[in-house]
Amino acid sequence: MFFSHRSLRYDDFTVFLDSGNYRKAFFACRKHRIDLNVIVDHDPEAFVERIPLFVEQIPEVEHLNLFLALVG
Repeated sequence: MFFSHRSLRYDDFTVFLDSGNYRKAFFACRKHRIDLNVIVDHDPEAFVERIPLFVEQIPEVEHLNLFLALVG
């Protein structure tokens, strides 16, 4: 059986968050099965300030619901 190796370095992931690219961060979390809490926990103050940007970048209601349910 062939398994594909998907690796995501934490440094690569933090670049998405630090630059405010929440869409890439969100889908990287989903792809690599990383807890979505890391999006908030990385820099809570910056995330709170950028909530409108987050919602703008993730307009799909089902993805926002998933995020809220898991971060809740």
